[in-house]
This record gives sequence, C-alpha cells and structure tokens, in this order.
Amino acid sequence: MWIEYNEIKENSKEQSILELAIQIIKQMDFAMSPFDKLKCFAKATNIIRNYLLLTEGTVTENVLKQLQLYVVIFATLNRLSSNLIYIEMFISGELRSEKITKLLARLKDIVNSIEHLNFKNFVGITEDEYNRKMAKMQAGD
Repeated sequence: MWIEYNEIKENSKEQSILELAIQIIKQMDFAMSPFDKLKCFAKATNIIRNYLLLTEGTVTENVLKQLQLYVVIFATLNRLSSNLIYIEMFISGELRSEKITKLLARLKDIVNSIEHLNFKNFVGITEDEYNRKMAKMQAGD
C-alpha cells in the first residue's frame, strides 16, 4: 500500500479536511467508553467519506483505507493498540451491530497495516519524519 503524502500536502483544502479528521481521531486517547472511542473513528471516517463523495463523486475502499491510514498515522495516537483492545474487550457480541462490527474490523485492519508499514510505503515524507511519528505511536503502547 502506498500513501501519496506529497499529493495531500500540496492540496490545502484536502489537508484541512484531513486535519479535522486527525483532530477527531486524537480524541480516541481521551474518550472514556469503548463506544466513544469507536465513535471517534466513525466520525473521522464519515468526514473522509463525505469529502471523497463531494470531490470525486464516489468512494472506493482502497482510497478510503489510504486516507484512514494517513489520518490515524498523523494523529500519532499514544495508545492506538490499547484503544483497540479496550474496544474489543468491552463491546460484547450482543452489543455489536453490523455497523460496529464493520468499523471495528476496519480499525483492526488499519492497526495491522500500521504495524507492517515501513518507510518505503510512503511517497513524499522524509525518513526522519516517518521515524518520529512511528516512535511516538510506539512509545504510548
């Protein structure tokens, strides 16, 4: 998976939309309930999806996932993995709707992707910037 960081940096409108999604994702570390934590991811996803619908007229899963990945990485959550574990532990089977199950699966996929990323997956970001962001995320868990 490639993340075209240059294209995002050069488009200030897209950057401001993604900054809003990043700020919402950052709230995951401060949300108390598992539902509130998952809601942060859902709100950020809706912002990205709506932006794509307005600008592109369609949302492909590949582009949506790339932008979700971008937003989660640049939010540099200190407790990303522990947030995911907390959500999974306390949202039991009977409380899981189809929508919650899909959101949780996507969040797990994003976390898994982050764990397997390396600098070569990015275009337009310096290796130092990549290493700083990854180190900050890993320091919290």
